[in-house]
Amino acid sequence: TKSLSSGSPAGSPGSTVAPPPSEDYSPVRTPPQPELGRDSTFPPDIAAELDKQSDYLPKTHSCASVMTVEGKQTEWAIPTRLDRSLLREFLALDQHGKVQADYVWIDSEYTTDGHNFDLCSKSITLDHAPKSVADLPIWSYSGEDEGVAAEVIMVPRKIYRDPFRRGGNIIVLTDTYKPPRKGVDEDHNGPTEWNTRSLCDSIMKRAIHDGEDPWFGLEQEYYLLDAFTNWPLGWPTDGFPGKQ
Repeated sequence: TKSLSSGSPAGSPGSTVAPPPSEDYSPVRTPPQPELGRDSTFPPDIAAELDKQSDYLPKTHSCASVMTVEGKQTEWAIPTRLDRSLLREFLALDQHGKVQADYVWIDSEYTTDGHNFDLCSKSITLDHAPKSVADLPIWSYSGEDEGVAAEVIMVPRKIYRDPFRRGGNIIVLTDTYKPPRKGVDEDHNGPTEWNTRSLCDSIMKRAIHDGEDPWFGLEQEYYLLDAFTNWPLGWPTDGFPGKQ
């Protein structure tokens, strides 16, 4: 079952609720985008259809089976509201001086389509808070190299305080590299195909060496959606915000 981050996948144009999963079902990476009502998890017509299909859904978790436009069947978890008081209870647990470092990296199928990127993370528990990225271990994850399963190396580049887990916990931005070559004493091989930071870093260092003062600009535009309403966070639940 895949988790759902920004609303239900059901109800997009060309999508219909699927029959029970079969053994040869093929999951897809990107869920179809719904047109959700702002006060319900699913549009009324989709919700009614899901009720009819409820006997097909596993009893151990809440999910919805959908058939995508491509004709592939998949399952997506229905959002469950988080008990904030329970979350605060766990966040308040004594970590006894240890620190959770959430390594964040960009993963990609760059060799297959040239533009598909995923923002990923996983955590490691450290005995002490690091003073700099040099104190952090080089880590890895199971990824792909030119379409073949391979270990991908994550090199820490920047540390930020974790605004979600708070305390002394940190978020670590990393970039990715190919695994070390056999018989060579090295932490990693060259950068992965989608690691554009490595090339940028070498250009900036060269410019500094030549007496230049390089600048690097980055513009980001994004918005967060409520998992239950598919409506932007902070907006009125029954309409649009006033003039700014």
